[in-house]
Amino acid sequence: SAAFCLIGQIHTLSTPAALGHLQDLVTEPVQPWDALICSSRAGRDAVEQVLDAREDQIQWRTGASASRLRGQRPRLPVIPLPLPADSLHTSKLSSLQARHQLGIAPDHAVVLWLGRLSLLTKMDPWPTYVVLERVARQLRRPLVFIECGPDDKPSPHEALESLRRLCPSVRFLRLGGSK
Repeated sequence: SAAFCLIGQIHTLSTPAALGHLQDLVTEPVQPWDALICSSRAGRDAVEQVLDAREDQIQWRTGASASRLRGQRPRLPVIPLPLPADSLHTSKLSSLQARHQLGIAPDHAVVLWLGRLSLLTKMDPWPTYVVLERVARQLRRPLVFIECGPDDKPSPHEALESLRRLCPSVRFLRLGGSK
């Protein structure tokens, strides 16, 4: 382990396999000069929470030194994922103009999901949909949920649509992706 440096990058943190791999960083022969690149501070915070919990468990079970366990962690630098400059489109629309263009009335509540819609590795939409349905029933105005981002291939549109039908109080608006 001293002959070279290991470098990895987080991509998804929500699957059982990803969480297991993060927990393994505490017991596998990684070194303080190794690195796990995090694409955001929030991602780094999530990784640190997983490592903290695993280190606390090992410390409790074995009496190991907390400082020694934490001292063996790989570095966790934050390096955001790049976006091609030509993919960024600035808009001079006001919020009212944007609402008009999307068919959303000025008094409607809006919630935005921004990210890839990947049912296999990135998200389980059902907990979010359940909460939004409950909120929509309590609001005294309509709720619009905008899902913005690319789809998996093949598209999860049919699976998402069947879940959306279970939330009649929420208006779903899909931007990007295939549907």
